[in-house]
Amino acid sequence: MDAVLPHDAGLVAILAVSPNTIGEGAYADDVKRVHESLKRLRPAVVALEVCRFRCEWHALQEFGLDGLREVKESKTLEDFERCFCALLRRGTRQASTTDEPLEDELQVNGSRKAELEAVRDYLQSEPEASVWLVDRDARRNQPRVEAWASAMGAVGSATGLETPALLVAGSGFTPVTQTAAMLSPGNNTLRKRVIAEEREEYMVGELHRRLRQHSGICGTVVFLLGATQLQGLIRRWFEPPTHQRMLELDDDFGLSTLQSPDIFEIELRTQVSWRAVLESFEAYQGSPYIGDHEIVVTLEALHQCCNGELEARSKLLASAGFERLRSRVTTLPDKYRSRAEAALQALDGNAGV
Repeated sequence: MDAVLPHDAGLVAILAVSPNTIGEGAYADDVKRVHESLKRLRPAVVALEVCRFRCEWHALQEFGLDGLREVKESKTLEDFERCFCALLRRGTRQASTTDEPLEDELQVNGSRKAELEAVRDYLQSEPEASVWLVDRDARRNQPRVEAWASAMGAVGSATGLETPALLVAGSGFTPVTQTAAMLSPGNNTLRKRVIAEEREEYMVGELHRRLRQHSGICGTVVFLLGATQLQGLIRRWFEPPTHQRMLELDDDFGLSTLQSPDIFEIELRTQVSWRAVLESFEAYQGSPYIGDHEIVVTLEALHQCCNGELEARSKLLASAGFERLRSRVTTLPDKYRSRAEAALQALDGNAGV
């Protein structure tokens, strides 16, 4: 364990894993340690530094559209967690045909995927165990970055105090999720505040809420946390945020359309009906971050939702929203047009099948 935090309802044992999720086998040693720790501790609950939104993406990647549909319509977070657990328990990796070490057998790539692979194995051996998703929804981060950027600029202007310069795009917004923006001290300050400090506070509050809710019946909770946030979470543990503060931390300040490109793609691809795909695309039209790539992703997501469903495809092709989207394909640069036309051809070509 990297830390053990007390609570009236039990203990939270923290396993801090490497933040490096780039490349095959990025932190295989950490994953092996997670496997071994879960096997030894046999917790009734595994808490994850991941939100429902990201788990929907994982469900699509690992189990396809049918798997996503099983969890997508859950009304509450707790209902989603139960459905997600059931999905993970059914999922199986292909058995290895060699006697290679465990870490070589794991598919370790992508943010949080490694922990989810380890948790999947544990849930399959412990049918009564459950999962808590305690991270703030990823769609709250970029809007809050933009709000803080605006506030910093306003305070600096009003007080005359020197504030760190922000690296902004031509739109005037601050795309801190982009690599170049990390070079700016001002953007780095925002990233730490919103992506790290606020989330640490939120996760502490959510863990305390869950422990109170399940007082006396959850025992030891194992929390898989990114190592960079371990100290901050420990520091905040004994003064958890109030209910009002939790609501503030979950507020997007009315800037929900200001999402980073990776969030756009996940949201478009994790819809389970063509109407939802078009509604999501059109809802974000006011964002300065919407571009040619998102048009292509939308067309591909529409094909994914309608593939094999003739009635749904016919209704899509007859819709005004689809015609508006189709009309934009001719304006795309070559690097995107070929993918867009391939998606259109797949939809048009199968319409009468």
